[in-house]
Amino acid sequence: MAILELKDVSFSYGDLKVLEKINLSLNEGDFLGILGPNGAGKSTLMKIMSGALKPREGLVLFEGKEISSVNRRELARKIAFVPQQMPFDFPFTGKEFVMMGRFPYTGILGIESAEDEKIVEKVMKLSDTAGLSSRLVNMVSGGERQRLIIAQALAQDSGTILLDEPTAHLDIKHQVQILDILRKMNREKNITAASALHDLNLSAAYCEKLLFLKDGKIFAEGTPAGVFKKEIIEEVFETPVEVLPASEERIQAVVLLSAKE
Repeated sequence: MAILELKDVSFSYGDLKVLEKINLSLNEGDFLGILGPNGAGKSTLMKIMSGALKPREGLVLFEGKEISSVNRRELARKIAFVPQQMPFDFPFTGKEFVMMGRFPYTGILGIESAEDEKIVEKVMKLSDTAGLSSRLVNMVSGGERQRLIIAQALAQDSGTILLDEPTAHLDIKHQVQILDILRKMNREKNITAASALHDLNLSAAYCEKLLFLKDGKIFAEGTPAGVFKKEIIEEVFETPVEVLPASEERIQAVVLLSAKE
């Protein structure tokens, strides 16, 4: 079943065309990775998929309804969006920040229940942020902030999660940890996930479907084995690469970027 559909979606910032005629279907239980060079339109695409931006042309459908017509609170219960950057200007504690993910459920007064407390405790443990519970978010490192942002999104307990560069600012341990959590939720709870990523190797290892963007257009899409081709990646990123074929020990293809000679 299609959870999210984009039909002929185009978007511009003034005269600058960022996305052109994007057609995309995100089905229930998918784990989609969106790849492309800087400026390809990945962040804009993620914002449009989440309903944060409205396309200049085309339609965005969530569960068959135009996304702009869905009640914002209802949408927040069904889609969690992790942006690339969030403001940290206010001295909230880590736990208070993660608890904000429960706002779609706590009502207008923001009264937290025992269930809200339980969910926040669980996601902070999962995201390795429990140690940041009492620390002020404007006093932690960039990597720690990123994990708190992801924990807040997980606290929404939604069926669909969209992430814009979720592993940015994270060391390799926490990159793998976050992607392990997403894959576990995808497989065990049938969570639908889509993420803009930079790391080709991690995307091949974790995502079941991949989409390459270039100059605001879909260049290629398919399984990692289907699209991790030397000619595709060299064209998209405009750099020479070596693609190692999959083997029994290495389920997904691995890409090694090589320097120009």
